[in-house]
Amino acid sequence: MPTEKFLEDLTKLQEDSIHGAVYLTLEALKILKEEVERSSIFSKELKAIINEIKQTHEEMASISNVMNNILAQINKEEEISQEKMIEIIEKEIHVVKHREKKTVENLAKKLRKYQTIMTISASGTILEAFKEIPQKLRQKIEIYILESRPMFEGRQQAKKLVQEGFNVYLIVDAAMGFYLGNVEMIIVGADTIFPDGAAVNKIGSLPLAVLANYYKKPFFVAASSNKLVNLPTENYPNLIKSRPKKEVMTETIQGLEIKNIYFEFIPAELITEIISED
Repeated sequence: MPTEKFLEDLTKLQEDSIHGAVYLTLEALKILKEEVERSSIFSKELKAIINEIKQTHEEMASISNVMNNILAQINKEEEISQEKMIEIIEKEIHVVKHREKKTVENLAKKLRKYQTIMTISASGTILEAFKEIPQKLRQKIEIYILESRPMFEGRQQAKKLVQEGFNVYLIVDAAMGFYLGNVEMIIVGADTIFPDGAAVNKIGSLPLAVLANYYKKPFFVAASSNKLVNLPTENYPNLIKSRPKKEVMTETIQGLEIKNIYFEFIPAELITEIISED
């Protein structure tokens, strides 16, 4: 049986609607490792726990990918020791961090070529790439950040980048078209990348990509291969889940139906380039 601490951590992971895919993937691996360290769990119970973690954020391919990798290792063994299990998890942590580090480095090189940039949400990859830019260059760079409804995580990203010494403009999501003419490039993160180069990312990314195409601005996506899925793009609706209505409006009005989603699909033809670890 899973421990109470595991169930508590699992709920926190599932309810986290602010952090990006890389952070949550590493948290998922940490939660699994700590549960293995706490208890001597049999293989059947371990598989059930891993499947529970996979279901926390189905739109984030990196969580499913690392958990599937671990399941594949378990299935090769008739019995698996606690020590071996921890070794497998730590290897996955290392791979995720290494790919992310290289992606950040490659993205930082790309960002240095531009002085006016627009982004949405709170991608950890994008934040770390901006931090790679030398201090002396930061005051020359202007960053437009969409506030990112319904959870407004763009506000937190804006605060962090101001603290890093950048010139930052926080704008409402609906103003993206008005301000897009001021920028040279758009950069977004991704939660899932499909084999044809399409992506799933935070709601608002699709109109941003459409407007970038209209204004002939490059639209880049930053995502390591941790987020690549071997699924046809037709499967993307299965990744988009309804979210709490109260995040949009707390008042109940008879006859009014509220719809709330966090993610949407970006076709490959709207993406200039995917910046990864390669």
